[in-house]
Amino acid sequence: MNKTAHVRCFLSLAAAFVALSAQAFNWSDYSEGADVLVSENATATDYDMSIINSYSKLRFNFGTTITFDISGDVFLSCPVAATGTVVKCGTGTLTITASAAESEETFKDVDFEVKAGMLKMPQDSLLSDFTVGKVTIDEDGTFMTRPRRSIIIAGGLWGSGIVTNSATTKDSQLRVNNQSATPSVFSGRILGNGIRWFSNGNAHLTGMSSNFSGNFEQNEGGDFSEGCGTVAL
Repeated sequence: MNKTAHVRCFLSLAAAFVALSAQAFNWSDYSEGADVLVSENATATDYDMSIINSYSKLRFNFGTTITFDISGDVFLSCPVAATGTVVKCGTGTLTITASAAESEETFKDVDFEVKAGMLKMPQDSLLSDFTVGKVTIDEDGTFMTRPRRSIIIAGGLWGSGIVTNSATTKDSQLRVNNQSATPSVFSGRILGNGIRWFSNGNAHLTGMSSNFSGNFEQNEGGDFSEGCGTVAL
């Protein structure tokens, strides 16, 4: 084989490798009952949810983002072991069920971004206080808390969207922690009678007073220097 042929062969192999690398993650490559590790960014649609929920476990690590592009009303019920990022986009609703979490801290190192539609935390009381990482809610997104248990946002609450409360008892609390020197700033709306806000660290609410309803309590050293006066404590 001459030099030109060698070069052509190399270029063909390189092109094939690039094309293979560019292929989207295919959920149907894994069968029911599989323990699946997602090591690259992936997108799941409504169609993919029945496949994902048939796995024995869904794993993804820090640096990996799974985007749920949802238009309907779907559930994530497959057991999860993760430290990466979940992005919710699309106009639909994604509900994380209690069966997706092996414990109250399954999602403690998972960051959530709600770009559009609604993301619901577990709506039953099978789990105790439920911890997640950083939560960012864009203007078109809604994040729903828990009806009978607390949600602890360990990485701060950010963005300009909506937090809506599904509380049915006084034990349902929104606890926002942020130990970073950089304040977490939420300028959106917090809706729903009965919600109780607790903050620990550098967590700021900056929305207008008309953006808030329910019962809010500054607690545990929370810093409301930018939001104080706009929240009914």
